[in-house]
Amino acid sequence: GFSRPDNIRVRLVCDGKIFQPPGFSPGVASLVQELRLPEGSAGHLEIHRMSSETREGEPGFSYGEQTLVQALAKPLSRAVERAQVLRALSESEDRWRTMMAALAEGVVLFDDEGRVQAWNQSAERLLGGELFKGQSIGCYQGFVVREDGTAFPTEEYPAQVTLQTGRACDDVVLGLARPGGEISWLSINSRPLFRRGDEELSGVVVSFADITERKRLEQQLQYDAFHDRLTGVANRSLFMDRLGHVVARAERFGERFAVFVMDMDNFKLINDSFGHL
Repeated sequence: GFSRPDNIRVRLVCDGKIFQPPGFSPGVASLVQELRLPEGSAGHLEIHRMSSETREGEPGFSYGEQTLVQALAKPLSRAVERAQVLRALSESEDRWRTMMAALAEGVVLFDDEGRVQAWNQSAERLLGGELFKGQSIGCYQGFVVREDGTAFPTEEYPAQVTLQTGRACDDVVLGLARPGGEISWLSINSRPLFRRGDEELSGVVVSFADITERKRLEQQLQYDAFHDRLTGVANRSLFMDRLGHVVARAERFGERFAVFVMDMDNFKLINDSFGHL
């Protein structure tokens, strides 16, 4: 037979935690069933009888009660395993969010249709606007340019190229034209994402860093290499560079060109006083 419900107390010990009703105390008899998981024990289920119900006063449990507890242990074990998986997943997501938030680089995750699914705060800061789930790859509202100043087509964005080809893109440089006229330069990387065991592309993750200061220094170095620092006048290096372009064009298209040489009297005094141009 089975014990009366009001004569039974249940206690669950799982992952080092004890779940029991208020005022719980051990009964005159207990039945303990281990909760097994693939990697080992997750805890145990305790059934306590608070007083004897047999004429002989034997506090033990019947065979039917033992069988019932064994049967209950299986779904409980599965529930514990599921709870552990969900907790591990939640902790993993929390760690991922914390890591993404700490990055100075912008990170945006796109699905297989090129729609925004997730991003970090740095992405919004670098793009200069708020992102929304479901936005398309070409979500930047301003003008996007190449390093030579020409327009950067949406179909050539690194994320779009990776979606179409499945290939990663590295160090692609593009500029974002701001409302005030200045340009912010970004270096972009994109990587394809695949579901485990599936060769079909499931999305793209894009990371990008602000290289505006680096570009400014590069431009300054290039300017200094071709201009006199004192006067800002083009120097011999710039002249030879431009002359090389003219010669190459003339040879390619059969054109003619001329070089005009001018001599200035007493210009040596300027060079000796302020430096050679």
